[in-house]
Amino acid sequence: MIAHVSIGARDIDRSKSFYDAALEPLGYKCIRQARTPIGYGYGRDSIAFWVVSAERPVPADEKSGLHFCFVASTRAAVDAFHSAAMRAGGCDNGAPGLRVQYGPTTTRPLLSIPTDTGRRVPDHKTIADFRKDNGLAIRQVCSRFVVLCRSTGLFAEAGVAIDGSKFKAVNNRDKNFTRAKMQRRMGQIEESVARYLHQLDSADRQEPSLARTTKSTRLKEKLAKLKEEMKRLKALDVQMLATPDQRPSTPSII
Repeated sequence: MIAHVSIGARDIDRSKSFYDAALEPLGYKCIRQARTPIGYGYGRDSIAFWVVSAERPVPADEKSGLHFCFVASTRAAVDAFHSAAMRAGGCDNGAPGLRVQYGPTTTRPLLSIPTDTGRRVPDHKTIADFRKDNGLAIRQVCSRFVVLCRSTGLFAEAGVAIDGSKFKAVNNRDKNFTRAKMQRRMGQIEESVARYLHQLDSADRQEPSLARTTKSTRLKEKLAKLKEEMKRLKALDVQMLATPDQRPSTPSII
């Protein structure tokens, strides 16, 4: 009923290497090469399966229901196919076994072929679901990575960069600054200083009393704190200009 099927691949050379290795135990081989588009036809006596170069190959989706089944003469051939595919970079969803829904003698390994993603990236929900479904494995990988870094002496300083990404252990908004936030905070401090100085002048014109002394002392303490905060912000402003993203952050203690 069907003469052949074709699938697209972005990395056609890598795909050919995979199918050359995986299909060989089943008796299939590449028997033709196409030039436009670049592609390879596999079969025994005639081509039944094409792998062609494609700009937008269909992304892998376990829930799409799409799969391809190849004929194998023996169960040993199925096992050999599975082993060869795994060595060539494939991944499986289970070992080879009977699939009675297709027939009493149907044996099928569940395999996903290696593909490159190009510029496609997962959305936030996909990443969140992956973390939720694989939390234990992620923690184990991170733990082993830390052990590896310690054993090779990579933890010489406090900061660690992985794949060029910058990580903040605690990104407290009160300790993370932008240029606009810095200028806004400095303006608020200057307004407060002006207000406190005006209140201090008013207190100085009053008759001496315990209340006036207490108020003046409190205002002077507030002014001293604001001056220290302004000094700190100016130092951070200098640091901001020296950072690539101009977003300095101060460490938080947790």
